[in-house]
Amino acid sequence: MTETLPAYRTLVKTIEAVLRERGDEPGAIGADTPMADTGLDSLDVAAVVVRMEEQLGFDPFTSGNITEFPRTVGDFAALYVAAQ
Repeated sequence: MTETLPAYRTLVKTIEAVLRERGDEPGAIGADTPMADTGLDSLDVAAVVVRMEEQLGFDPFTSGNITEFPRTVGDFAALYVAAQ
């Protein structure tokens, strides 16, 4: 179900774009893909968060309610869904 949400689709497209811009070809990314397996480093994740804010108009990390980094792509997308 997560994979049908607009925030999820936007997140995956954004991850793929960041990876391509640095010269990497993204592999298959699903809701259950661990963030550690996406190929993103910490600066890439920051770029993804900035781009998501530009596209969606908010950053769920500024709420102060997130106590741990999301483990999967689906968990990451869920932060955006919950903050809407």
